[in-house]
Amino acid sequence: MRKKMLWMGLSWLIAATLVLASCGPADSGEQEEEEEEEEEEEEEVVKEEGEPQYGGTLTMMFYGTTTEPTSWDPLRGNIGAIMDPYLEKLIVGDVLERGPRGTNEYAFDSYEWVPDEFAIGGLLESYEIRNDPLQLVFKVRQGITWTGREGVMEPREFTAYDVEYGLKRYQNDGVMGIRIKWIDTITATDKYTVVCDLNTYHAAWRYILCFGWGSQLLPKETVDAGPDDWRNAVGTGPFIMTDYTVGSSITYEKNPDYWGKTPINGKYYQMPFIDKLIFPIIVDESTRVAALRTGKLDLLNQCKLRYKDSLESSTPELVRIESLIVPTNRVNFLFEGGNSITAVEPFTDIRVRQAMAIAIDR
Repeated sequence: MRKKMLWMGLSWLIAATLVLASCGPADSGEQEEEEEEEEEEEEEVVKEEGEPQYGGTLTMMFYGTTTEPTSWDPLRGNIGAIMDPYLEKLIVGDVLERGPRGTNEYAFDSYEWVPDEFAIGGLLESYEIRNDPLQLVFKVRQGITWTGREGVMEPREFTAYDVEYGLKRYQNDGVMGIRIKWIDTITATDKYTVVCDLNTYHAAWRYILCFGWGSQLLPKETVDAGPDDWRNAVGTGPFIMTDYTVGSSITYEKNPDYWGKTPINGKYYQMPFIDKLIFPIIVDESTRVAALRTGKLDLLNQCKLRYKDSLESSTPELVRIESLIVPTNRVNFLFEGGNSITAVEPFTDIRVRQAMAIAIDR
């Protein structure tokens, strides 16, 4: 608990409720025509109360895009979250049923951690731990499709063989593989089943394999084409990456064949709802806040408290969400493979660890 508290800080998630910034200003004539058309449409279509509407663009800024991406390979990249719109994970948090929109048992406000009791299958339909022999058994969700990309691969089904390939690539990686020495073999026993034979049990297996840093899986075709190039990116997620401009933005467009649905008021809707997602790359902090203030950003997270009063004064229509962000891997460099078990030099010396504890501004 002490390690977590070292890095716990209050973060403000601020969402603009204005018209999306992607819609530029129109001249007065065009605006009048658009308003008339909208009035006519409103007369013809009567939406049910609370029924969601599809379309639009969301421009959002989060901590990851305050720097330039170094790679689009989950095992190498410095910003894992930029891959989340198109690459999915084996296990996710049960946000819909047990988050703020459901029972509100858990806020799900930590990017890299899901407590075991709130974890459910993402790309997996189910998973279990067997004791004799000691194994992890994964059942892959059926009906999921890799989107494909011209020059890289045709769209095809996501299967257990993709999980086997992805986990073995992780296991054989010189940097990341040290984290899963507790796995002996990884085998797809059929099209939808993967069995991992273990030499010991690891309590953090869900985080390490299924939803933590670097756990997104790539198809073999992307690895063969070159995973560091965004033009080779292929995923199964709700979006497809369509553009990356260095120093400017990352753009994703709706995946029309996405498998996921979400319940709203007892009815299931196909996801995603928006047509386009944009992650601007803004290094300067004051520029990020100015973009939020002027409506160029729809959402900004982890805005520092010193901007709170001025934003509330200048832009009272902003919606503010207070959240405690608890990064889980900030001290992992102290340990071999980030597993918090085997310390490496110089942290094998308790005096060094004590000095680090004193030196850190808590």
